Amino acid sequence: MNAVKKAGKKSFIYTYIIATPMKIKPECVPCLLNRVLYETNLVAPERGIEVMARCCNVLSNELKKPDRVSSEVATKVHGEAYRIIGNQDPYRELKRAANASAVEMIPEIEEKLKNCKDALSFLMLAAIAGNTLDFGIRGALSEVTTLKTKFWDMIAEGFGVDDTKKIISYIPNGNILYFTDNCGEIVFDKLLIQELRKLHPERITLVVKGKPILSDATLEDALELKMDEVVDDIITTNGFAVGLNFRDMGAALTSKLKDATFVISKGMANYEALSETSIKPIAYLLKAKCRPVAESIGAKAGDNVARIVE
Repeated sequence: MNAVKKAGKKSFIYTYIIATPMKIKPECVPCLLNRVLYETNLVAPERGIEVMARCCNVLSNELKKPDRVSSEVATKVHGEAYRIIGNQDPYRELKRAANASAVEMIPEIEEKLKNCKDALSFLMLAAIAGNTLDFGIRGALSEVTTLKTKFWDMIAEGFGVDDTKKIISYIPNGNILYFTDNCGEIVFDKLLIQELRKLHPERITLVVKGKPILSDATLEDALELKMDEVVDDIITTNGFAVGLNFRDMGAALTSKLKDATFVISKGMANYEALSETSIKPIAYLLKAKCRPVAESIGAKAGDNVARIVE
């Protein structure tokens, strides 16, 4: 599917292909299985062997297929795990706790902003630090309570990849599509979007997950945090998917992608799905938690990344 769009004063070419997002790498296999075990232990530890056996079988079948996309494989494996444990939102309590912990940090962040010379860059970094609230994988925070103790250390690290000035240049008069990632993190997204508003974009549309998957934010989470107060629209990815399933994303998101002049994508799973499509200009804001994603995006593992693809 291809489309061309001229929007506002800026020329914007939008095309996308259901083609070659980031392929699965050998390191992705133990990472994926560790997360399956983590979510099983959250709600049905007694079914651990059954879940792991079945998910290993699904994973083995997927790996036999050529050029498998990491996010698509993860979607199938987690879908099987959810089916067996009989729980469609095993991270529910963790997500609520993550949101609550992030909300408690708002006064401290707002105080910091009073003397901040570059609020937008700082809030992008804060939103990336929030991206570490991604439970069950290496390179992320393992406990909600560690956010408060680790947050300012992550801010002090600064950017490993810093395209913030270019990113900011696309905001004025832009039609922005903002793909969210995790709960907790979405609290910092709200602060960032409030600051982006000061640059007078034409429109900001927030994209959340259509169904609960991992610790990702859904429409319920966005509305509880009153994200509708800072954006013009909130839409969903429509289905159950790690990252984004282009085949199942529905008419609303398809239309928004065609109309957007700029896309902001949060987190690794969205990067895995959106990278190497022809959607651009697009900004990726994420913590590079693993080597495959870090190498793909031109960073080092552990880097705070604000990368633009034009």
